[in-house]
Amino acid sequence: MLARFPVNIDITEKEFECPLIVKTLSGSEGKGVFLCENREHLEDLMDILNEVRDVNVILSKLILICSN
Repeated sequence: MLARFPVNIDITEKEFECPLIVKTLSGSEGKGVFLCENREHLEDLMDILNEVRDVNVILSKLILICSN
């Protein structure tokens, strides 16, 4: 989901379960990619990103791939 600031945490929780991945649109090569393990992490991250600058983000569910 593409989200604009301010991100509505309640709507995000309805669409995604934690943990979730938050990616800034300006990041590349792993920079600007964050793992939010719970609502508190997401709230803290949104506060930090808002302090730095207003940014748009992509929210996605965490997909783990296990290979044997």
